[in-house]
Amino acid sequence: MNPTSAELDFGEDGFAEHYEAWIRPKLAELEAMRRKWLWMWMCLAAILLIGVMSVATLSTEVSWMFALFACFATFLAVLSRYKRKLKQMLMPIICDFFKDNKLQYHSFREGQIEQKVAQRLYSYTNLTIDDSFTGTHLGYDFLVDDVRITRVTHNGKNRHEETLFSGLVLGIVGNHLFVDEVAVCRNRRKPNDRKFQRILLEDVQFEKMYNTFGTNQIAARRLLEPRKMEQIIAAAGRIGSVGTAEFMFLEEGFFLFVSSSKDHFEFKSILTSVYKTDAIKEVLTDIRVALGLIETLQKEKILPHLKCDPHLF
Repeated sequence: MNPTSAELDFGEDGFAEHYEAWIRPKLAELEAMRRKWLWMWMCLAAILLIGVMSVATLSTEVSWMFALFACFATFLAVLSRYKRKLKQMLMPIICDFFKDNKLQYHSFREGQIEQKVAQRLYSYTNLTIDDSFTGTHLGYDFLVDDVRITRVTHNGKNRHEETLFSGLVLGIVGNHLFVDEVAVCRNRRKPNDRKFQRILLEDVQFEKMYNTFGTNQIAARRLLEPRKMEQIIAAAGRIGSVGTAEFMFLEEGFFLFVSSSKDHFEFKSILTSVYKTDAIKEVLTDIRVALGLIETLQKEKILPHLKCDPHLF
């Protein structure tokens, strides 16, 4: 029987213990599949090399270049199919690990909530969610999304696409969770919503890194006590670089934006053993951080008691 979310210790030692006990034994089929696809590519590459060189009518140098190009193109095709197959097999294992959270994986989701929330921060054109997890913890719905937000501008015939955000969005979602709304932005940005007013905090170091906005001065200062902010920023630091996080307390819930150049929830290398890849552990950590945020915000009495059916997914 898998451990419950409350029993999961994702410290360095605790994580290794749970991973070895509940995830590693289920990876044998995936590793066998990886080896099968790798051997398939090697056989195809050998056939291409032999075939090209045996019928070559061009110079030896050109023939070798063509053969190597064909091998590389075949490798990319095999890698693409392998990645899709690996994800199809692996995501149910991860969801089963968090089955008491009713975790679900979505390869594509429209993200109506994310679109509504992103409008508070960005004047954007497109928002895409490549991969997403949704679930429930302690009665609250949560999401973990790999999100890219872009803005398209036109200058005559030229089209320019600017990336406004790329990374993970962690959300604790509910109906009317926060009456008074707060947004914490970085890089001297401000929310794309006129009802937010600038709020100055007493924490000088925090003020150097972030700009704080809210609809209620008193409520904002209560939510953003130094200890609470440190816990939120520390959680963001587990899935991204320090200082890349922005977060908001909104009517729709709590949302943490963590910028990252990584392509999350992807398992790229067919050359690395499934047992040795860090990608699986990273996905588990991302989800556990979302669960930990719920636990932290509830412990700090930031999350309100649920007054209605919270389940939105």
